Parts: sequence; C-alpha cells; structure tokens
Amino acid sequence: MKQLKFTQNWNNKLNTENFTTIRIAQDKYYIDCQFDIILQDQYLKTVKIIDIKQFKIDKLNDFTAYIDSGMNRTNLYQLLAQFYPKQNINKMDWYLILLQTIIPAPSRQIEILQEFKLHSNSNLIL
Repeated sequence: MKQLKFTQNWNNKLNTENFTTIRIAQDKYYIDCQFDIILQDQYLKTVKIIDIKQFKIDKLNDFTAYIDSGMNRTNLYQLLAQFYPKQNINKMDWYLILLQTIIPAPSRQIEILQEFKLHSNSNLIL
C-alpha cells in the first residue's frame, strides 16, 4: 500500500473522517487511489483520494492554509519551503488533495465495535 507520511497532525486534521493535504503534484495522486496514513512512523488509518485541485503556491490563500494546517498562508509557505529546501516551490505545481477515511484507526475501530455491541444489545428480543 502507498503511504502518506505526516511529521505532525497539523490542525488535528488526521482525527477527522475527511481532511486535506497539500503535496507536490505527482502522478501517484489520483482519484480513488488509496494510501495508508503514517504519523511519525506509526500507521494511523487508510484513506482514499476523493478530489484533487491543482494550484501554484502563489495562489494559496489564508482560507485553504488555515483549513489544511491551522496556520496562515505566509507560515504555511515558509513551512513548505523548509520541507523542500532544494526546490523552487514557486515554480512547482501543487495539489490540494481531499481524502476520505476508508479504514479507521485501530482505536476508532474498537470504539465502533463497542458502539455496535451496545446498540445491538439494546434491541434484543427475549
């Protein structure tokens, strides 16, 4: 399985069912492609791409930056420049990728099973 690696859970987005990530535009990102989300070398969950928007970094606005990372456009730009110090990020194409969880984190799977068990027990006919 392909992996999307995160050094940090920016804006706590990895705790949600649907979230975005900003990545350098590459052929490996396409609609319905699945990835394991890896946070600090630990498997978190499995997602699939449900939409992609291509852009140039100078078109990044505060709205998108805050939703994706919890920081303003200027700070996110500086962070991306640190992640890719040998590349001219102004000339690159970028993707804003919308992801949907298809296999939740193991801890969430346990919660779902417990909720199901609770719900199914309350509907038992004796």
